[in-house]
Amino acid sequence: MISRNHSKVSNTDLSKNAFVMMMNSQSNPPKDSRPQLFSSNCPILCGTSGYSYRRWHTGPTNQNYYPDKNEFDYYSTEFNTVEVNSTFYNIPPESTFKGWAKKAPRPSFLYTVKANKFFTHMKKLNIDEMWIERWEVRKILY
Repeated sequence: MISRNHSKVSNTDLSKNAFVMMMNSQSNPPKDSRPQLFSSNCPILCGTSGYSYRRWHTGPTNQNYYPDKNEFDYYSTEFNTVEVNSTFYNIPPESTFKGWAKKAPRPSFLYTVKANKFFTHMKKLNIDEMWIERWEVRKILY
């Protein structure tokens, strides 16, 4: 877990969910009608790395299952988390994160955000003021 003391993050800390963030804050979310398959004492989240893949659009007969603009809507009915890879290459503006939160279909939907390469490769997981300044969504992390 990322701590405020700006110390180096250990592998143990990273495995505890350091970059899982953003629950949807809808006041009246739609009921999740999917059956609960696992104990709430040990939740298991199932998702993929990204949700926008051209090959997923068509079946064996090349019929279009859903239009491009509905990719996330379709994805989020089947899965309860998604890994966001784009943050590794560029840190999007805070408005992007807020948009993702609004798109989430239910409060239990989680985004797993990949750490930016500046943090993982240049800063070697060392959290300092320079890293915090570059990571525009720090308010969400703390």
